[in-house]
Amino acid sequence: MQKSLRQIEFKEQADATVLIKHLQVLEARDGRKYLNVVVTDGNSDLECRVWNDADKWASQFEKDSVAVITGKMNLFQGRHHFIINSLTNVTEATKARNFIRKVELDP
Repeated sequence: MQKSLRQIEFKEQADATVLIKHLQVLEARDGRKYLNVVVTDGNSDLECRVWNDADKWASQFEKDSVAVITGKMNLFQGRHHFIINSLTNVTEATKARNFIRKVELDP
């Protein structure tokens, strides 16, 4: 069973099925390109980085895509970032509505 994004601890290797909320190729101070990705599992959001082949990954995914991410939790400047090693597209069988934040209402 996959952990929720909140349960992944610092330096832990993990995978998660997520909805991509935002992705953008940016440039680091050293001139290297990286892919900045914000994902959600329906309960929490997490900022992620892809340091290898940023342009390639950016062309294969778009906002509102569902993907399985594999990587390691990192801590940089006091913030958690997930360093993605691989992304895999998920079939249409997994609907985006599964990733909308759930609110419990009192009857």
